[in-house]
Amino acid sequence: MSITGTNVARLPAELPPFRTGARSSPRDNRVLASLPPAEFMRVSELLEPVRLRCGETLSEQATRVKQIHFPTTAILSMQHVLEDGATSEIAAIGREGVCGASALMDDSTTLSQVLVLSDGEAYVGSINRIATEFGRGGAFSRAMLKYVQLLFLQVTQTSMCNYRHSVEQRLCRWLLSTLDRLATDDLAITHERLGNLLGVRRESITAAAGRLQLLGAIRYSRGRLTVINRSKIDPLACGCYKVVKQLLDRLPLPDRERVIPKLSSAVPLGVSRYGADRTLGSAGVAVAN
Repeated sequence: MSITGTNVARLPAELPPFRTGARSSPRDNRVLASLPPAEFMRVSELLEPVRLRCGETLSEQATRVKQIHFPTTAILSMQHVLEDGATSEIAAIGREGVCGASALMDDSTTLSQVLVLSDGEAYVGSINRIATEFGRGGAFSRAMLKYVQLLFLQVTQTSMCNYRHSVEQRLCRWLLSTLDRLATDDLAITHERLGNLLGVRRESITAAAGRLQLLGAIRYSRGRLTVINRSKIDPLACGCYKVVKQLLDRLPLPDRERVIPKLSSAVPLGVSRYGADRTLGSAGVAVAN
């Protein structure tokens, strides 16, 4: 099977192992993992593995969707772009979700820009072939509809968060949700990039990060951010973190879990190697204050 039209690296037949072990499986994606065996096999035949690199653009805003991505170890960032070029992250997609699924519901144009936030793998298929499978109904169609609903709620929650909450609250929320998807507490990321993700000035991030450092929650030096006491970040994050975590917890976990040791060195948002989400719990959805 040949899939064209995306700037991604094809995975060779044999890969050096990730820190998590062997190459990921389609069942490492929680949407695919929810399918019964027959549908899982049918959908898997439409996909091929790709390795995504940090900073790659998977789609531009208001362009046609050509492919659907099911991340397994990669993390993707959905960002809204204003006319002046300013950006703000409206949702993140890890192995719990799908990128491009909303195109199956209406037309095939994107509502946001999608960038690779963290290196890793995904399974990708053409929109036309997946749309045909989606049109059959059944468990795959229901799983995709359910995820699109959860993604819409995540986007709505993040939009309200950006409007209602302080930079410090939003930074803490972003740190917690990102750490949930990483195998380390060390991140290599600049204040400028954090500002672009949160839609604020770099100086605002510097001030908020400085306060967290004084509290002993993080350590930041020359583009390296280390969370040294997560318990001090939790109470400072807005309620949106728990709301989104609870939304994602509605999705089933893969039946293949892997224990991931914490890494000791800073990891750029680009080298995520994780198995199970580390902190996703179970609770009902509540409205954040």
